[in-house]
Amino acid sequence: MKRVFGAGLFLFVLTFCFGSFAFAEESVLSGVPIKGELTSTQDRDTYQFTTDKDGGVVYITLDETGGGFELNLYNENNKLISNKYISSKGGKNSIAEVIPKGTYYIKVIPYNWSNNGISSATYRLKATFASSFTHDQSTFEPNDTNETAFPLKSGQFYTSVSETSLDRDTYQIITNKDGGVVYITLDETDGGFELLLYDENRNIISNKYISSKGGNTSIAETVPKGTYYIRVTPYNWSNNGISSAFYRLKATYASPFTHDKSTYEPNDTNETAFPIKSNLIYKSKSDTILDRDTYQFTTNKDGEAYITLDETDGGFELLLYDENRNIIANKYISSKGANTSINTKLAKGTYYIRVTPYNWSNNGIKSANYQLKATFSDNSVHYADLRNDQYWSENMLWAIEKKLMSGYLNVLNTKTGKYENLLRPNNNLTEAQFLTVLFRYGNSDEIDNTTALEPSFSYSVSIN
Repeated sequence: MKRVFGAGLFLFVLTFCFGSFAFAEESVLSGVPIKGELTSTQDRDTYQFTTDKDGGVVYITLDETGGGFELNLYNENNKLISNKYISSKGGKNSIAEVIPKGTYYIKVIPYNWSNNGISSATYRLKATFASSFTHDQSTFEPNDTNETAFPLKSGQFYTSVSETSLDRDTYQIITNKDGGVVYITLDETDGGFELLLYDENRNIISNKYISSKGGNTSIAETVPKGTYYIRVTPYNWSNNGISSAFYRLKATYASPFTHDKSTYEPNDTNETAFPIKSNLIYKSKSDTILDRDTYQFTTNKDGEAYITLDETDGGFELLLYDENRNIIANKYISSKGANTSINTKLAKGTYYIRVTPYNWSNNGIKSANYQLKATFSDNSVHYADLRNDQYWSENMLWAIEKKLMSGYLNVLNTKTGKYENLLRPNNNLTEAQFLTVLFRYGNSDEIDNTTALEPSFSYSVSIN
């Protein structure tokens, strides 16, 4: 449908005399595309929008063109802010300007039609600017500007699509810790992309490029607490004949989050590191070549730490470093089935273990499992039969931590022939044991002040 608006002689006179806009216009909604048509070289389409923020960006795109066009942006005093040209059918262009809040006009005009024998042509226009809007939860649109940026949750994957080479997807993150790391990954790409990280003053912190389909990249930067923006824009599409492309984005940063108890995610940074206990086994998986799993442990005294990495489905790097990010030791596994370990003396303090893929591209690996275990000095009691990968593990660890049960301490383990601490998770609880756990949970003070009526009763002899 043609979007031409006859102004009339009266409006023309007003324009001529007073220098303000006097042609009729259609209001546009932020981030919503409009299709239009010009039917002669004298035709003009004019659109109006109003921004509600000083210093916000307006981003205007013109594409799906049936001929050449001139794209103009004016303020309400008819002052030209920017203009761009499309010389022929199929061309596209965009305008990006920082503007004060107020009312503005976009004018679409035929360009170079006579040279190309064009008498009418269609187009698609989209303007994204600061105003009231609602994000689409599947496409995250509109999100072409900081003011319309889609907020990301730490450690969560977001799959989206750049619909045209002019599309630019902007995301927002807010960190709550000075000196924390933001780790951003871009993968599962159907085309080339630029990945850009910048602050709220539009200062670029880092940018990376993916040149073709299937590529991936990442950004890792230490930043002060504050608000940041991530922008994903098409790159090198014209050379590869790409008109649209999917991608997957993840940003991990310091903010409120909850670890998944089975995958330990998010754990890409020190601020999101998963806390581990001494002498327990942790089975996990690197989902992509960009995945990096970080674990935290704290020693309660100077002593040795022994870390093992085994049951691997691919190559890995095992890295140990302190809370100041100083590397203490690192080891490599080059292929599936291999294992490695780190044995070193540590001062009392907090440390981090990082497991990252290694040599995957040479072996055609896309994801791989591994098993991690760290033994170090801490305050916990170690149990020979405790495994944290069993259905009962989480509940048992909770009960021990809450001091509801302590197990069987320094008893003979018939499997090893050694005196060790045992939980015997497959044993049935006696009535006395059950009542002890119940009272410890509901009223622990009453047990502490209770004297056994019959000393030979198991309740008073061995409460586990």
